[in-house]
Amino acid sequence: MRHLRRLTLALALVALPTSSALARVAVIGTTARLAEDSEQGMQAAVLEAVRLALQGAKGMGLPHVTVQHVTLLDAETVVVELVASDTALEGEDPKGPASRDSSGWALPDPARW
Repeated sequence: MRHLRRLTLALALVALPTSSALARVAVIGTTARLAEDSEQGMQAAVLEAVRLALQGAKGMGLPHVTVQHVTLLDAETVVVELVASDTALEGEDPKGPASRDSSGWALPDPARW
């Protein structure tokens, strides 16, 4: 009986560090049409696709989001791919999301997802 307790304790200690393997993760892809063929049209389409993907992540209860890819599918469509998780993602800023990305684009306000 004593050996069984030790084995159970040892297995529990081994399993604790791997609890992050139980995190829920989803890859969310959305598209948006360009309203006009310009930089402003591209920004508006990307932000709309990000907003839709963020709504999906929020609906699934996955608050930690990272944009993986933004692609121009054709002359009229942009594709945005996000990875969402219920735990902090690698490289995520612990202070929370920034209001602008590195290019200076204003990002959607998380409160309005």
